[in-house]
Amino acid sequence: MQQMTMIDVMAKSKLELKPLQKLMVHETREAFRKSRKIILQAATGSGKTIVATQMAKSAVEKGKKVLFIADRIILCKQTSDVFNQYGVPHGVIQAQNERFDISQPVQVGSIQTLKARGCPHADLIFIDEAHVLHEAHKKIMQENPDAFILGLTATPYSKGLGKHFDFHIEPVTIKQLTENGYLVPFDVFGPSIADLSKLKVRAGEFTEESVAEVFDKADIVGDVVQTWQKITPGKKTIAFGANIAHIKHMVEQFQKAGVSACQINAYQSDEERESALSEFIDGDTTILCSVEAATKGFDCPAVEVAILAVATRSMIKWTQTVGRALRTFEGKDKAIVLDFGGNAERLGFPDDFEFLGLDDGKKKTSKKKEEEKAEKKPKACPSCDFIKPVGMKTCPACGFTPEFKKDVEATEGDLEKLKRKARKEYTIQEKQQFIAQLNQYAHDHHMQRGKKNCFGWALHAFKEKFGVWPSGKIDWAARAPVGDEVGRYITHKNIRYAKRQAKIARNTAENIDQTVNDQADYGGDGVKSLNSAPITDSDREAIKKVYVDPPFDPFVDGEVNP
Repeated sequence: MQQMTMIDVMAKSKLELKPLQKLMVHETREAFRKSRKIILQAATGSGKTIVATQMAKSAVEKGKKVLFIADRIILCKQTSDVFNQYGVPHGVIQAQNERFDISQPVQVGSIQTLKARGCPHADLIFIDEAHVLHEAHKKIMQENPDAFILGLTATPYSKGLGKHFDFHIEPVTIKQLTENGYLVPFDVFGPSIADLSKLKVRAGEFTEESVAEVFDKADIVGDVVQTWQKITPGKKTIAFGANIAHIKHMVEQFQKAGVSACQINAYQSDEERESALSEFIDGDTTILCSVEAATKGFDCPAVEVAILAVATRSMIKWTQTVGRALRTFEGKDKAIVLDFGGNAERLGFPDDFEFLGLDDGKKKTSKKKEEEKAEKKPKACPSCDFIKPVGMKTCPACGFTPEFKKDVEATEGDLEKLKRKARKEYTIQEKQQFIAQLNQYAHDHHMQRGKKNCFGWALHAFKEKFGVWPSGKIDWAARAPVGDEVGRYITHKNIRYAKRQAKIARNTAENIDQTVNDQADYGGDGVKSLNSAPITDSDREAIKKVYVDPPFDPFVDGEVNP
């Protein structure tokens, strides 16, 4: 029998891309014209592996070598199964794997295996879950300087990722995928049933110890089970816990309630994990509990519910966990997120998050800290309206000390469905027009330009309007004539600024009068300095002139007043 050629094998299975997947392939190829190291951001369930399959097939037809790097060994099988389904000739770099064949033009391997065994040369390299970039990844990239490298991830938010990838594309957003039927919509139920004030932060994230202490309690675990039984009974569910002990306790409580549940963790053998996953995906197990083993790359479209019995400050973890329930499946019209950690209120809805670009790893003050610094201004005492210096709690004028209440209190009861804040949705084109008109206004008022010919005032006004900085899809330096809507917004902004300055001026004037009077009472005829010269009315007016009288003008020497 004549041996089939590689093209014959590939032609046996025709791969039909959906329209948005075709767009992803097209934009990736266009990006490769500009750079060899690209990050493709696409939500869980969008078909990143299908896109990789199409590109791998095209590369092999041109005689190129391809390497697909999975984040874990267990994910190699998922990728290999997809390649096999569509006739991509490949081998799996793994001892005793039935598909081990180093002669094939496409190779699939986990980063752990490649680190231990070494890496074959490749012309096209896919790095799955690229937001988790190991030293072994970096070494492979260095050893293949001429290769085209495509990082695949739903969450390219890791610090320093921009040091290793030059270009970022997001052809389609989560909302676009949902609107076009690639993903299902989701509802979030919250808020927290635990006392989140006890959580401790280390290196920007809640510590595992404090999360476990808050959530791994009999009453909290019991509430998780009861809430699931009330809101989503019988639905295929992935539950995330703080650590292995916590997820084992959740499994025990679900089983006591008569619900079939199991858990997977990083310390199980491959056989144990395979057995648990098989029972969950293809068997009768309803609940799968995990710490992080199921947050990346795990594929089970039948999942309808994601339980977060944890709290996180990481947008990566939050987006990845919610994404586990968003894949489409027969009879599934919506996903449910049971958020026991207040994550939605802390981080917002994942499909509302606007990514600003890859982090270049340079040491800098975060935008959040810059905003906090900008917001640290003198505040009026709620009792007497005295303007207190920054950081002063007790009012020096009346002695009033405000009582601070915890934002979150431990409560009993059911989770409530969270509603998105009602707001107008703006298109990229509308946002582009908005900042272009702000730039024109700044130009007309002779404000100072910053880098890339954009105006700092316009960028800050844009963020005040939309809640985020302009994305990389927007031309920050564009200019357009100021229209009615933007004109009204600027007028409103200037009026608010003027009122705020006037209030500060009034309070400052009163404080100066009080200070001068206090000095007069203390020194008899009044003391201006150590030379005992008396304070006159002209002195009072001169002091007020310095602090109060400058006329309001939001623009001085081209800069915006603080």
